[in-house]
Parts: sequence; C-alpha cells; structure tokens
Amino acid sequence: MFHGLIDAIREKLSRLQLWSIAYVHSGANQCAEAIARSVTRDQRYASYVGKDGPSWLLPMIHADAVRADNGY
Repeated sequence: MFHGLIDAIREKLSRLQLWSIAYVHSGANQCAEAIARSVTRDQRYASYVGKDGPSWLLPMIHADAVRADNGY
C-alpha cells in the first residue's frame, strides 16, 4: 500500500549526502506530533517553526528537551 510513497522518499533521500532515520516513541517527541497535527488540520504548508514559531510550541519544546535529557 505504501510502496509508492516509500520509493519516493528513498529517491529524495538518495540525493542527500548524509541522512538517518530513527524511531522515537511519540511520547518522547510531542512537538513533532503537535506540529504534524497543526500542519494537517490547519493546512499550514509553509514552515512556521523555523523562526519565532507559534507560542503554544515553546513549552512543549522545553518539555521534550527535559524528557530527552532524562533518557525518555
């Protein structure tokens, strides 16, 4: 079912010199999940995280950093 998507991702990644994929439990990276939900729900197709992202995101970034430091 996802073969076409996987092939497209592999083709894009082959253009990069250095890349990696790592599985992270969703509880350890709530920021990424919240951003993905916001992007799809609100149709935010341009990046708004790169500089001065949304105010609701900052506390979540700090919480994820604390969890990462604690080995979550």
